Amino acid sequence: TDPKRVYYLAGSNVVSAPLLTAGQQAFLRGHDSDVTCMAVSQSGRLMATGQNGVNADVCVWDLQTGELLHRLSEHDEGIAALAFSPDERLLVSCGVAADQKIFLWDTETGCIVANGKCAPEDCRAVAFSPVVQGGRHYTFATAGSDVVVWGCDAVRGLVGGQKCGVGHTKRVYCSAVFSADGAMVYCGSTSGDVASFTAGGCVLRTLAQ
Repeated sequence: TDPKRVYYLAGSNVVSAPLLTAGQQAFLRGHDSDVTCMAVSQSGRLMATGQNGVNADVCVWDLQTGELLHRLSEHDEGIAALAFSPDERLLVSCGVAADQKIFLWDTETGCIVANGKCAPEDCRAVAFSPVVQGGRHYTFATAGSDVVVWGCDAVRGLVGGQKCGVGHTKRVYCSAVFSADGAMVYCGSTSGDVASFTAGGCVLRTLAQ
């Protein structure tokens, strides 16, 4: 991917614009309603975008060519968050509260690897652990009214999640990131706090302002 370009959302379009030259914008057109979220793979080769509305599709783009590789059409009402796995083999998509679906997709074929149901609360962010075990076991976390740590066996097509215990602490989380070793999940809240959770035990460790 060209490091001298920036991508941003404008209504139903994804805009590709050069950082050093004005007036040479390009558009990635594949949505028919407002684009609500986007994610870029670690190498910068792939981008995924999701929209709201009746046709709540996820589009997967090749950023080197601008080509639409896949249109993923299993969600209803809207897409809340997207993320690529660190090896770029999987894409996870989380639906809005009215949808409550979560899908893991094969980025090469566009086929469903696994699917499940999100918690009834809204999902605002999703992130993969940088650690992939045996090339098949993936860990990722979703954040919203709850933080849920998920495991996926990509070969068997299985996915399951465990809600993190927070005691009496109530927050709405809007961002999530794993530590470099995958042992911790750090989530930022709408009230300005940053909470750290153990990825293995799903326990709240610290809450810092």
